[in-house]
Amino acid sequence: LTPTFLKRAEFLEQLNSIEQTAQERLSSLDRQIEEEEIKFHEVLPEDFRSVSDWLKNKQHDLAVDAYFYTLSKKSKIFEKLDQDEREDFQWEIEKYIESVYYSLISDSFYLLDEPVIHPSTDNRETYQTAFQFIKDRIPRGFGDKLAKLISERFDYLLERLFIE
Repeated sequence: LTPTFLKRAEFLEQLNSIEQTAQERLSSLDRQIEEEEIKFHEVLPEDFRSVSDWLKNKQHDLAVDAYFYTLSKKSKIFEKLDQDEREDFQWEIEKYIESVYYSLISDSFYLLDEPVIHPSTDNRETYQTAFQFIKDRIPRGFGDKLAKLISERFDYLLERLFIE
């Protein structure tokens, strides 16, 4: 065995150890977040629970549907994007729904002030179209007040995404 091979093997072993430690830490943090979310969820009024459950449970499906809807409505914009950029857009929409969810259950717009993900495309219309699609899918059973709370958050987020 050459010294270079041994150094490389040692490096890979250290790297693997660091990665394993990081994964364990992430798993621990995910569990803590989930526990806190459950506690938070339990103190929400029933109607808020319904809305937050809808956002949480439909997050992925809404993002996929909003992506395909936006793709069909704004095809010229998407023609300029490669496949990875298109997939990034869908993933971003999912994360923005998650941000709206956390904003709703915390009853704070603060979480939307600094979006955790910056838009992959500078075309505001794509996000506006996707967000409008989602707002149009808010179940009517939630009532106008709760639908307005969700809509306001998407509108606010859109403004924050494209603040100059």
